[in-house]
Amino acid sequence: MKKTIYSLIAILVISACSNNSGSGGPGVPAKPLEDQLSEAKSATDFTSTILPEKFTVVKADLSYEEQKEKYGIGCKTPGVPSWEPYKIDPGLRPGLMFTTKEGRSELLDRDTIQTVEKTVTQIEGQKIVTELNYLEVSFSGTVFSTIDQVFTRKPHITITSTYKEGATGSDFNVVANYTQSALEYIQNHSNDNLYLSCSVAYGTEVSSRSVDKINYLMNGQNVLAFLSRDSHSGEVTCSRKKSGSSNEEEKVSLGRGTEQSITISSNSLISDSTINCGGTELFRMDKIVLDSGKIVKSSVTKILSAPLR
Repeated sequence: MKKTIYSLIAILVISACSNNSGSGGPGVPAKPLEDQLSEAKSATDFTSTILPEKFTVVKADLSYEEQKEKYGIGCKTPGVPSWEPYKIDPGLRPGLMFTTKEGRSELLDRDTIQTVEKTVTQIEGQKIVTELNYLEVSFSGTVFSTIDQVFTRKPHITITSTYKEGATGSDFNVVANYTQSALEYIQNHSNDNLYLSCSVAYGTEVSSRSVDKINYLMNGQNVLAFLSRDSHSGEVTCSRKKSGSSNEEEKVSLGRGTEQSITISSNSLISDSTINCGGTELFRMDKIVLDSGKIVKSSVTKILSAPLR
């Protein structure tokens, strides 16, 4: 699932300066990253609280040939996965509405929970204009307590996305109706751009993948979808990085662990932007767990409602 720009905006506004664990206050040196990670409690397991809708398995463990059915709409060659230049979903039109729920948790960071309603207001050539309104946002540990303290009016955010013909990049223009206090908060924390990046090394231990063909309940009716499960184990490392830079400030090994991923995608749903080879992701969960049981990070993104083709 493409990382949505409204998610980045919410994290910037609501969780700015949240990744400051280990700071002992003015004049007190921060603890080394290794100590902070060792002492940190397990991340919240959103994969156990934000669950997919009901589904029934049509056929489990599809063969490679059977998986080709997934790659239809949006693929250059039917049955062959491919990354194509951006093309706006032909089914997309003004007035369509999408609602998405997201939960994210990672060591040394505050949890992020949000539900966003997105409405398409204009389509012109390769340009899409959408309006975003937050229905739910987590405020724990921040200076805000209500959505009205962050935004002055609806739409909360208007995004103009321009997808260049034949290109794999896009341009975004964002207009957000922030309150004065939210603007000041952003400005005051504009330099707090360190974040934690954790991953599991590939090619070192066990990995597995399976794909099931399912009927998934969406908008009150069953749609044909594909459920993919991926898992691999290896050394888990975390590094502190600065936004906009690939340089690592610190890097720490946490030992052996496993990264798990589940995606459910379908060609029956209209995408909220560009059409995807392999279908629109209805649900995605990712989690890294150490062999000790400690959760390093978890994230879930779920489409609550979207128009069908």
